[in-house]
Amino acid sequence: MKKYRVAVIGVAQMHITTIAQSFSKSGRVEWVGCSDLPLPFETIADKPSSKKHLIPQLMQENNIPRFFADWRDLLAEKPDILLLATENTRHAEVAVEALNQGIHVLIEKPFAACYEDAKAMVEAADKSGATLFINWPTGWDPAIRTALRLVREGIIGRPIKFHYRNMESLGPFSYGQGLTPEEMAAEWWYHGEFGGGALLDYICYGCNLSRLFLGKKATSAVALAKNLVSDFAPVEDHVAATLDFGDSIAVLEGTWATFASGCVDTGPVIFGDKGTIVANRLAPEVRIYTERHIKEPSRIVPADPLPEGREDIAPEFFRTIETGLPPFEAFEAHINLEAMSALDAVRRAAGSGKIEELK
Repeated sequence: MKKYRVAVIGVAQMHITTIAQSFSKSGRVEWVGCSDLPLPFETIADKPSSKKHLIPQLMQENNIPRFFADWRDLLAEKPDILLLATENTRHAEVAVEALNQGIHVLIEKPFAACYEDAKAMVEAADKSGATLFINWPTGWDPAIRTALRLVREGIIGRPIKFHYRNMESLGPFSYGQGLTPEEMAAEWWYHGEFGGGALLDYICYGCNLSRLFLGKKATSAVALAKNLVSDFAPVEDHVAATLDFGDSIAVLEGTWATFASGCVDTGPVIFGDKGTIVANRLAPEVRIYTERHIKEPSRIVPADPLPEGREDIAPEFFRTIETGLPPFEAFEAHINLEAMSALDAVRRAAGSGKIEELK
């Protein structure tokens, strides 16, 4: 099987380690090198998930041979594939340059920090013919894919409301990494000018999923953003948003301010005019409620297995570039552009306090 020359630019998003491992495990990769974009302030921590820690971790785990101080020098080596995980506001700068050179690009969520950046990337991909693929952890969840299939089969009638909230979180460094508030404040996640904050980190999931489950582009958004527990940094850590889809709505939450979720499902929860479907990223099943006034589900459907040969990031990406067939739709660029339009409207609405129309 063909091997591909692969490069990594950006270690801002810690998910890059999982993505790189998928490509390494495929046995179809020749690593060219990795690079990162410098920040105008000094990071402090050298602890798990921090930028200082992630570069050597990435290189050691995947036997990446070289670090390039300038990302443009890495692109000059003409890799076939670029794995991109820069700060959210910097995706377009790098991706457009790579796509213009005919390099296939995989971006870790969110797609971008604004609609204009996402549009520029899609246009560059369409013009060059290179693949643009946006990776979402939720796109690999069997229960979510099964719920999508069941909704489309009409088991709950016409979907009228979509609800999603992320799992309990106190921010990106609340999973045992041990960063102090001072150290967290020096990471890009807590700098709005680089796309830090809970809005782009977590509301993006609901925008992507609601586009899939409700089957079309939203029309407008309203949102409220607060800093509830992160007093060491001037970014939002909890966001509530509603998207208008005309004949349906989506209610989304993105939080870095939830100590424990309790018994509240993350979702997605899809309410139809003839029932409700509940998926949960923590359970390999879908619960279906098609009777009134019941506490237990009418049916529990085990999650479908992922398609054979397409169970992981790298093989799905290889299939896309080799066959020209679209990937699973959560990862497809034009669908993501519509979802990004919703995320951009949420961002604007959170700032203006008004209903914002989608672009």
